[in-house]
Amino acid sequence: MADDNRGYDPFGDAPFNPEESGNTNPQNQGNTNPQNQDYTGQSGYGQGGYSQGGYSQSGQNQGGYSQGGYGQGSYTEGPGYQGYNPGYAAGAGYPQGGMNQTMNPGEGVKQPGGDQPPQIPVMSGETPFSITESIGVGFKRMNANVGTWLGITLVFIAVILLLVGAMVATIFATMPMDPATDTPAMSPTGEDLGVMMSSISIFYLLLFVFSFFINIFFYRGAFEEVDGRPASFKSFFKVNRWGSLIGVYILTGVVSFVGMLPGLALIAIGGIMMGENGSTPGVILLILGYVIMIALAIVISTITTFMPLLVMDGRSSVMGSPAVAWKIVKPKFFQVLIALILISIVSGIGALALYIGLIYTVPIGLIATVHLYRQLIGGRRPVPMP
Repeated sequence: MADDNRGYDPFGDAPFNPEESGNTNPQNQGNTNPQNQDYTGQSGYGQGGYSQGGYSQSGQNQGGYSQGGYGQGSYTEGPGYQGYNPGYAAGAGYPQGGMNQTMNPGEGVKQPGGDQPPQIPVMSGETPFSITESIGVGFKRMNANVGTWLGITLVFIAVILLLVGAMVATIFATMPMDPATDTPAMSPTGEDLGVMMSSISIFYLLLFVFSFFINIFFYRGAFEEVDGRPASFKSFFKVNRWGSLIGVYILTGVVSFVGMLPGLALIAIGGIMMGENGSTPGVILLILGYVIMIALAIVISTITTFMPLLVMDGRSSVMGSPAVAWKIVKPKFFQVLIALILISIVSGIGALALYIGLIYTVPIGLIATVHLYRQLIGGRRPVPMP
């Protein structure tokens, strides 16, 4: 099967501005809006959408938002926003300053089901960077759909525990035994050790592969929440372009390794110097190498975190993902770095409750990370609510 990955760099040389373009998908790719219809069910911006009933004739003061715009003819009647009326009709929920951004809800994730209409108000376009908004959306979307997220997380944990249990049982089954005492042999043969190590290697490979799939499925559900659709159990598994996703995760590992090479080199040199004469400079180089390696790993994470998201979202090809990730991160590098550290802290807080709390905090971190990414690209995300 051909690997359909026609990702693109939506940024170009100028900042992405949906108000200037009027459309986040100027080439009408992705079939998210056929016939150029807007989300009110009308036939565009000029024939009854925003020109006649919204901005041109009525104006903002006489009825732009309340009469012909968002109150009666937009979110309450349109197929993409049915069900919004209780909280968002006629100025009941939207802050006035953010209503222009809701004109263009933007595209959903470029995965199966990503073209489905949102079920909560969404927006797109440039926005002031907000760390607290991303974490807040993570909490709100998790709490709004807590049953589904806890259920899928428990399923994944159960499978991991089964694999670990099978690995432990296999190790004990292949462990060489002393027939005289029926206890593990103190001097196993080379063949016995080979069988045991082969079993361990196979199960570690299975755990690595399964962890990859879990990561993909979790992010697919997080994209669903940020797109404005509460994730269902089956929506976690609506994934295509597996070749590209496998490729980008391999590339992520390569980028991480290459970025840490300076620290690894110092560690190797320091270790050699300590082995030869136990010199103080060797100890210093060893410690410095570890510090540099950890620092570089944290810095590089600002790029590698978003590489898989760009590919899954159809915004970049595999090989282009490092450059695109750096392009969106660079203008706000330290803010993004702090945001990722805070999200990691929030995700890890669950470990304080005997690790059981991770089934609640990890999904919050995943949703917050996807929302953070959508902020950086100006993509679809839930409308902030008071």
